[in-house]
Amino acid sequence: MKEDAGLDVSIVRRLGTFDDHYYMNYPNGDKVMNIAVVFLVKPIGGGLDQADPKETKRLQYFPLDQLPPIIFKQNADMVEYLKSLLAQGKI
Repeated sequence: MKEDAGLDVSIVRRLGTFDDHYYMNYPNGDKVMNIAVVFLVKPIGGGLDQADPKETKRLQYFPLDQLPPIIFKQNADMVEYLKSLLAQGKI
């Protein structure tokens, strides 16, 4: 979080793992299966303006119901999962 988003965080708990055959092809021909773990975190320092500019061009918070277009299926699946947890009162 510090390098990519400029935030210091404390992990509250792990929410889920997303590894359902999310394959990506790189320009050099490498094919990888992307595995992501989602955590509920609490910010404890830093700021979005402190992200490494070599890693991140721009950061912004959005309301969950007003997100910009999501281009990767894995990320869309994670957002839907988080929405379901919120709707169930689990987070």
